[in-house]
Amino acid sequence: MHVGFHARRRGLRLRRYIERLCSTAKMALLRNNWQPILLSAMVVAQKVWDDRCLSNADFSVIAASYSLRDVNELERQVRRRRRRPK
Repeated sequence: MHVGFHARRRGLRLRRYIERLCSTAKMALLRNNWQPILLSAMVVAQKVWDDRCLSNADFSVIAASYSLRDVNELERQVRRRRRRPK
């Protein structure tokens, strides 16, 4: 398969995670919140879909304005919102 194909599929998955996150949190993707939303969606999507996933420490290096504690908290919030009520 072509590398571009995988990149498009990954982009579509990421978009679905962002849309789902915004929908469940009842928030819009805005200029002041797009970065943490994108980062948290990338962390969760990458861990779900990739065989060899990055750690949260890796993401805190890639997105240097976020500490490891920040990345952990963003992931926690996304996972909490993804849980379905019983």
